[in-house]
Amino acid sequence: MSEAQGAERQQLLLSYLEAASQIGDIAIKRDFFGDLGSERAIRRPSYRDYLQARLEMTRSLPGPLSHLPITDLDGIPDCSSGTFVHFDFFPGNVLVEAGRVTAVIDFGATSMIADRRLDCWSAVAYLDAELAPEANLEDRALALHWLEQRGFGAEFAAAKRWIASYWCFAFDDPKVSAWCSRVLAP
Repeated sequence: MSEAQGAERQQLLLSYLEAASQIGDIAIKRDFFGDLGSERAIRRPSYRDYLQARLEMTRSLPGPLSHLPITDLDGIPDCSSGTFVHFDFFPGNVLVEAGRVTAVIDFGATSMIADRRLDCWSAVAYLDAELAPEANLEDRALALHWLEQRGFGAEFAAAKRWIASYWCFAFDDPKVSAWCSRVLAP
């Protein structure tokens, strides 16, 4: 993305966002909401129960960010039908050819069964300066507009705080640590 400019850059960013919105089309269905690849998988019968259990686990882990995660799910919509969520969908995990996303990589420990909008919200959140320094203000504005157009904008701030709370375990990554600290600052 750092080399593309103008209309080509906008098209690439929209391709990135559309790819994030399509991850949930991958046909993986489970009778739970929760982690797929994690060693310490959390699985719950309801989405909100999973989100809350994940927060509690993150707060219980050792590390300098364990005090930061949110304590409630205010503003995060419920979901009755979970789909596959990549959850590590950021510019470094997509392959691009001819100005379009052609592949998504690094399906792993963060994959989960959850609300498919999480990949859309996280793809936009991960464009923040700490995590994607190659993204600029115009890229971020376009991404926020894209969320609004899809009706996902109203919940974005709350979802972003949950996403940052999830990542508080990654305090050994300076970029992620700085991002979590900023997003979750009181």
